Amino acid sequence: MTRWLLTAAWLVWLIVPLRAQTPTPTPSSFLTWDQPNVVSAAEAQAYTYQYYADGATAGVAVTSVTCSGVAPTVCRAPFPAFTPGSHTITLTASNLAGTSPQSTLFTFTFVVVPSAPQNIRVGQ
Repeated sequence: MTRWLLTAAWLVWLIVPLRAQTPTPTPSSFLTWDQPNVVSAAEAQAYTYQYYADGATAGVAVTSVTCSGVAPTVCRAPFPAFTPGSHTITLTASNLAGTSPQSTLFTFTFVVVPSAPQNIRVGQ
């Protein structure tokens, strides 16, 4: 019995870390993605990007996008503001030729770190 329990505990220890963790961005995080099939980072940076939050049908402009590298070209922008909790987001890229299909769904849990207490004093 002890041998079985040790084997079961070892398997749990081995398997639990393999589960995918849901990302937890904060207001200071960056949204980062790979932009395939571009010849330069400048080309990817010239695209217009929109995000679609929580199944929305209307996109919102992604601002302050910067891109670097080639194959893959990695782009990033300040993470959009969300209420704390679980959310989903997809992205599209647009240029003069048109708009891409939406990216695969990205699921995350947005967290907001509390502000530091202020105005500490003796009360009555």
